[in-house]
Amino acid sequence: MFDDIEGEVGGLFSEEDPALIAEDLVPNSSAAMLVREDTWAAGITGAVRRAGGELVAHERIPAAVVERAYEDAA
Repeated sequence: MFDDIEGEVGGLFSEEDPALIAEDLVPNSSAAMLVREDTWAAGITGAVRRAGGELVAHERIPAAVVERAYEDAA
């Protein structure tokens, strides 16, 4: 069960997701899910708003893109 969440979660994860993942598992196997919150971002957003600014976009960079950038930089 999820704790109550203030604000919008944007449909990124729902209570149905673990069941959907379980459907794809081979019998007698297991899986792990990691869900994390970037709490540091709340501080930045708060500072922008206190300064009279407005957050107009929030983007996530796919892991594969980040990995490729690291490889290219090496």
